[in-house]
Amino acid sequence: MIRSGYACNYKYSKGKYYIKLQEKAKADKRGLWKDNNAVDPWQWRKEKRILDLKIYLKLRLKEFLNILMIINHS
Repeated sequence: MIRSGYACNYKYSKGKYYIKLQEKAKADKRGLWKDNNAVDPWQWRKEKRILDLKIYLKLRLKEFLNILMIINHS
């Protein structure tokens, strides 16, 4: 699967064989690597967690500001 570009070598793996397979798949733009913006799964998950947190905090801030407006108008 790594050779075909549909799986990634675990970033902490010490297996040079799989590292080379992934480098070759990336160089040949196979599988997931056809996309110029492809990222490793762990990087995607990290970025998604950050984005989800930003969205959550923005919603919570909006709720808080609405509560303040209600209190100030009471």
